[in-house]
Amino acid sequence: MTNMNPHTDRTSSLSLANGDDTIGRIEAQKQWEANPCGASTVKGKTAETLEWFREARRVRYDEYSPWLRQATGMVEIRGKDVLEIGVGLGSDHFTLASGGNRMTALDLSREHLRLTQRHLELEGLSTTAVHGDMERMPFADASFDVVYSFGVLHHTDHMDRAVAEIRRVLRPGGQAIIGVYHRDSVSFWLGTVAWRGVLTGGFWRDGWKRTLARIEAGAGDGYVPTVRVLSRSHATSLFRNYQRVQISTHHFSNRLAIWLFGQLRCERFFSRIGWYLVIRAELIPPPEMPVTI
Repeated sequence: MTNMNPHTDRTSSLSLANGDDTIGRIEAQKQWEANPCGASTVKGKTAETLEWFREARRVRYDEYSPWLRQATGMVEIRGKDVLEIGVGLGSDHFTLASGGNRMTALDLSREHLRLTQRHLELEGLSTTAVHGDMERMPFADASFDVVYSFGVLHHTDHMDRAVAEIRRVLRPGGQAIIGVYHRDSVSFWLGTVAWRGVLTGGFWRDGWKRTLARIEAGAGDGYVPTVRVLSRSHATSLFRNYQRVQISTHHFSNRLAIWLFGQLRCERFFSRIGWYLVIRAELIPPPEMPVTI
């Protein structure tokens, strides 16, 4: 049930086993082929069944990030050509496809692509799956109305190249919706630096790169994907060639505070130091020139 996508100008089975590969790309592929993003959150369901995928969506939207659909505006996108970069189990892909959008999935992980296609097929929807790298996307210029990518940009080796590629494939008037890890967050400074890095000796035992890699489920031992954290100013600089850039912070995840006050209340009052930056950047089309007769 895969659509033929007119936006692809190179093969949809892009081989990454070549001299241009970097250690970061290889490690990212290894990590998410072995540990598909979101799979560890689904309990008590048979894998790859409709119930399993629906439980993955329930955990993502009801438990882990109830703010996500509103913050990204994904439910407002309708009837567009949409590219999602880094699809995981396909939860956000399903949400976007449900809006009548024409979907394309790009991922370094063939397993992510397979699972996302399976997810959408079980729900009676479809997508075009493209195996490739967001730093060198196999699409023609101005191919998409929306590029959506949540939790992926901070795993790339060259974020500036990826952001430039997103701009290249967007049409005038299009928008990029990007989620990245927030440096100035409770999760990073208390959970990663203080606890994982200092108090449990991670920085001395594993070093900076491997300690940050352990943020990802299953990573840090056999797999060491690149993990970066961004400040607001860094994000603003990356998207300086876009217009109407809006950045918001979300996902305050201190367990004690959530137990005391509830997740939604914590999100309302403490989101400024939340774990995610959500970047919404538009490309404003140039004004039409008056026709002189």
